[in-house]
Amino acid sequence: MVSVEAVTGFGAAALHGIFLNGQGSGELLAQMLSRTSPRDCWHADLLDEDGEVIDDVVCLRWTSSEEAFLLTTHGNRLILDRVLDRCVALGAQSCSENKTIFGTGTQDSANRIRRQALSELPNASSDEACSFLLIQSSGSGFAGEVALWQQEPPALDRVEELLGHAEIGLQMINPPTVVLTGVTNAGKSTLFNRLIGEERSIVTPIEGTTRDLVRAHALINGWPLILVDGAGTRETDDPVESEGLRRLGEEISRANLVLELVLPGQAARGTGSHPESMIVYSRCDEWDADQFALNSDSIRVSAVTGEGIPQLETAILDLLHRCQKFDPNQPCPFLAEHVIFLEQLRSCLIHKSGSAELISGFLEGAGECHR
Repeated sequence: MVSVEAVTGFGAAALHGIFLNGQGSGELLAQMLSRTSPRDCWHADLLDEDGEVIDDVVCLRWTSSEEAFLLTTHGNRLILDRVLDRCVALGAQSCSENKTIFGTGTQDSANRIRRQALSELPNASSDEACSFLLIQSSGSGFAGEVALWQQEPPALDRVEELLGHAEIGLQMINPPTVVLTGVTNAGKSTLFNRLIGEERSIVTPIEGTTRDLVRAHALINGWPLILVDGAGTRETDDPVESEGLRRLGEEISRANLVLELVLPGQAARGTGSHPESMIVYSRCDEWDADQFALNSDSIRVSAVTGEGIPQLETAILDLLHRCQKFDPNQPCPFLAEHVIFLEQLRSCLIHKSGSAELISGFLEGAGECHR
C-alpha cells in the first residue's frame, strides 16, 4: 500500500515536501509525473487527471526503500492540497505521523543529517540551494555517505576531499557577500541592478545618488550570493553621505569579496587590506578606441549592454570558490558542525584511533546541534 504525507511547511523558499512510501509508489508516480527516471533525483511536471500541469516538482528517491520518494512542490497551500488529493485519488493512503520518512529509535541515527538538510529547506535562498539540500539529504549525498561510514570508516583522502569542498557547501546555505565599491558614477548601481535582475538601486547621473546600503539576493550560474551596493567614494561634507560611506566601509570589512569599479583613465583606490578583491573596468560601452588598449586580462563590463557580464560572473565564482570545479550533486558538508566533525575525523584517521566512536557519536548527537 502507498502512503502519502506532507513533511515540510511554508518558508522563504516556498517549498513543500510530500513523501510517498510503499509498494506501488513507483507506479503511482508514473501516473502523476510527466517523466520518471532511474536517477536518484530528477525534475518533472506533476499532472492532474486531465494531463494539465499542477506544478513542477523535484523528485528524490529516498534511501529507505526503492519504493520511497520525496516530492518538492511550491508553497501555495492550494497546490499542496491538490497534490495530496491527486495521490489519494490514485490510491494512496493519507498519513500525517511523519514516521515513515524519519524513522525511530536506533535506526534513526542515519537520518539525522537528512533532518538537518530538510530543516534548512525553508531558509534556502534559491531553487538550486533547495536541490542541493535535497541531494545532501539522500543516500547519494552527504547523509548517505556518512551513514555508510558506520560500517567502514572512510579513507583519509576522502575526508580531505570533503573538507576541500566544505566552504562551497557552507556558501550554498549561507550565501557569501559581494560588495560593489568605486568612485561616484562608476556604474555600481547599474551593475548591481544587472546582476540581481531587477531595478533596486536608483540610477542617475547625479553624484551621490546612492547614500545608504542597498542589498539583495542574486544568483550567478545557480549559486546564491548577497550583493551590496553603497555610496561612491569621494570627499564630501554631506553628513548623510558620510554616514553611508562609513557603513560601506564596515560592510567591506565583513565581505567575502569586493568588486572595485574603475572608469578608464582612473586609478583604482584599493580596498585596504581586504584579502579578496577584484578590479572591474566599468561602462565600457562608452569607451573610445584608445581606452580598449587596457590589459587584455582585465575584466571590462557594460551593465547597459551586458558586455563582459558572463566573464565577470565566472571570475566572481572562481574567487569565491577558489577556482574549484564543484558538482553540487555530489556529497558535501553544508553546516559548520559538519566541518568540525570532519576535522576531528581527519585527526582520528591520522592517529589511527577513535574514528568509529567519533562517527557513531556524531550521528547520535547531530540532531541536537544547530548553527
